[in-house]
Amino acid sequence: MSVHHFFKYVSGKPLVRPAWFFDINEEGEGIVDVTTHLVDLIQWEAFPNQIIDRSDIEMVSAKRWPTELAPAEFQKVTGYSYYPPYLK
Repeated sequence: MSVHHFFKYVSGKPLVRPAWFFDINEEGEGIVDVTTHLVDLIQWEAFPNQIIDRSDIEMVSAKRWPTELAPAEFQKVTGYSYYPPYLK
């Protein structure tokens, strides 16, 4: 299992993300690499060595919720002391 965080250290240095990283119109919804890994894992576990056609997949249900970061958390992650207008 892998844990993903918005803020982390890489090689001892803080990983600073651009503010647009939190813009769903720019980056998409969800942490992109996490959702990609989930899809890969489901396919590999449920259907090993098989190619899945999109027509074989039916979306039954889904949930959406916002990522809430306090101003101090947002500043730590991006270096911005404010939320850019496109994130409001």
